[in-house]
Amino acid sequence: MSEIYSGPVKKWEWDKKAEISISEMLESDDPLERAYGLANKQNCYVVEFAGLNANDSRAGMAAVGDMDHIIELEYRHNTEIDVDNFTLSDCVSFGAYPGMGETRADRVLDGIRQVTEGRGEIAVPDDMCTFGYYSDHGYFIKTMFSKYPWQDPQWTIRIFNDSDREFVREDILPMLHEPAFGIDTSDIAALDSRVAEILKELD
Repeated sequence: MSEIYSGPVKKWEWDKKAEISISEMLESDDPLERAYGLANKQNCYVVEFAGLNANDSRAGMAAVGDMDHIIELEYRHNTEIDVDNFTLSDCVSFGAYPGMGETRADRVLDGIRQVTEGRGEIAVPDDMCTFGYYSDHGYFIKTMFSKYPWQDPQWTIRIFNDSDREFVREDILPMLHEPAFGIDTSDIAALDSRVAEILKELD
């Protein structure tokens, strides 16, 4: 199993050149370009999928996800995630939202709305670090661990309904080892086991 890197993650910041480009996109006469500009400004990634009739612009879906989540996963697992080549299955696995609407721009904007709303509903407390979040069995699972060495080392597991992000329950699981220098594989195994138990209880 690969090493998990703990600690706070620096949020993505655009450079000045990119900020100018985003401002120009937001002022564009093209609704789709404006939507993509807003996605960039909100640190969202967008992957569009055509419907059954590729020639019908009213069909399709825009998968919109949180780039901060991708950046955190890249840091935690010391790897690179290429969102530009995401399949629909990848978008689902990484928690992207399905943007819907009559036009491509509408679908992108709908996805952005869901991402920004979701950020508020699953905010991370200042004394915790996010370990990961994903969807399983109709639920959205968010796992966190203690950030500071003076805290009792523990997992915090939060469960939401996957469809509307309504909070369902929270569980605390003590960790066997301090996470300051990397999370021990035994603690990860215990977390996976506890999440599986919770999902079984909820079924």
